[in-house]
Amino acid sequence: MTDSIWRGAGLKEATLLLNGSAVTAELASLSISGSVNGDQEEVAVGAACARTVTIQFSGVQNGFSDGLLKVSVAAGGETLPVGTFQVIESVTRGGQTTVTAADAMLYLLDKDYVPTAGLSSAWAVLSDIADQSGVTLGASVTGFRSTLAAVDMSGLTTGHTGRTVVGWLAALCGRNAVISRAGKLEFVWYAASGFTLGQQDCYEGMDQVQESDRVFSVLAVTVTDAEGETTTLTPSGVSGSGGVIENDYMTQERLDAIWRDIGGLTYRPAELSFLGDLRLDAGDLISFTLADGTSCTVPAMNLTHTFDGGVTTQLTAAGQSETVSAAGGGVLTGKVKQLAADVAQLGALTVTDENGTTKINGGRIDTDSLFAQDITATGTISGLKLRGSDIDVETLYDEKYNSRAVIKTEYTDQVWGGTEYYYTLSLGVTYLENESNLTVDYDGIAVSAPKLKMTADLVSANLQSNETYTVFDSGLVSEGSVTVVKKLGWCLVHGSVTLTDTVSAMTNILGSAKVPAPQTGVGIYTTAGYWTSSYTRLMRVGVGAGGSLRIMYGDAGTFPFSIAYPIA
Repeated sequence: MTDSIWRGAGLKEATLLLNGSAVTAELASLSISGSVNGDQEEVAVGAACARTVTIQFSGVQNGFSDGLLKVSVAAGGETLPVGTFQVIESVTRGGQTTVTAADAMLYLLDKDYVPTAGLSSAWAVLSDIADQSGVTLGASVTGFRSTLAAVDMSGLTTGHTGRTVVGWLAALCGRNAVISRAGKLEFVWYAASGFTLGQQDCYEGMDQVQESDRVFSVLAVTVTDAEGETTTLTPSGVSGSGGVIENDYMTQERLDAIWRDIGGLTYRPAELSFLGDLRLDAGDLISFTLADGTSCTVPAMNLTHTFDGGVTTQLTAAGQSETVSAAGGGVLTGKVKQLAADVAQLGALTVTDENGTTKINGGRIDTDSLFAQDITATGTISGLKLRGSDIDVETLYDEKYNSRAVIKTEYTDQVWGGTEYYYTLSLGVTYLENESNLTVDYDGIAVSAPKLKMTADLVSANLQSNETYTVFDSGLVSEGSVTVVKKLGWCLVHGSVTLTDTVSAMTNILGSAKVPAPQTGVGIYTTAGYWTSSYTRLMRVGVGAGGSLRIMYGDAGTFPFSIAYPIA
């Protein structure tokens, strides 16, 4: 791989294969996180850490759940493999989908391991784990075959994950366990990468470096025998500070041999962020030059690459990185997880930290504040307030109205009994019920109340019907124009008709579908004159008790009229 290509700021292109098929969706960013030190604050051995990738797409994407992702990056005609990862989460928020995936350390090895009967040595156990999980052993692992073959593990029982046992075996070799870019299980230790970095190459404010070197001067191992007695081993003839691990298969002889191989690592604790290089892996040693010209060695205990066309790398030495805490593993992590499970099974768990006290007891959680990404409740959630920018509550059966309700509240008077106030939002129907009633449904809005009072400087209601008719039901009307206006409980019928002769009997010229009935249930009638001559007989005009416009009498001529009346 060419330095000028991978260390430069030139454009790089990520390639994703989901279950063997190319993913063509546009990426917003790609983050790759790895560790060789797990959750240890000091240099240690026996960690079994998973690498994770987090991919954010520019739009909404589907079909990633439980998929297998193969990731690589190309630049300048060269292709750099990143690894193969199993999708563990796919979430869409704000129109963008974020996919999180982890390598085989998590999706193949972090499962309960049941040893095959008859296994005797640590090498046989490791081979059995590989066979059961489908993980391929890399060259660095097979190189320790003779070392592991000499370790008796015939007493290994169930109750551990394959990942935990792999951590034990890596520790017996003085190594940490990782999954390589090629998808193989490897045992690794810190090694020179040839990568050099100056303090001036770091982003401003992202070059936290301790003042002095730290020496990996001791490794403590706690061993618990069959009787439950615990012994702490340290390398012979050494003292100082270092990591502490648990490994019941460690002996003083093995620990001394391991220490002769890896002891005495001198390094500078630091947290650095710089224009990155995707070739760097967790476990690499880089040569770092301070602003004053001093050179030191910084190990990539935790490493995160963020790719968005260019690459930013964040490297942490001697301290747990928040980005890998979820993926960190190894012996102590596995023991702590098992201890947490055992405590929880006791029936009560109390946790006190800076956020307060949380108690879990008898199916009940008591805490001052609870944060959850998603909550599914099959019973009742009781409380005073439900707040949020987007709240969906649905599928509540409302017996009172025999419908599915979205939100329902009611108050029952404790003295007199009965429901005094009732409010429900249903699928298409809203009810507000107390001394007055409001119903909003598919047919309209109905208000029932002893009084309806509106106080405002201006009340505007665009609630009206306005229809003009020029065709009439009687041949005695030669022409005319009648407008029917309905507004806020009143109807106005006005216009004029031209008669060809006298109408001898009361005749409907517009039906009740066009002219509504009076609210009083009694017909309303008036007279209309022929303004051109005072001698022409007046026309009787009105609205019938059941509706319709009716006329009688009159003579040849045009008769204007106007009638206003209340309607139901």
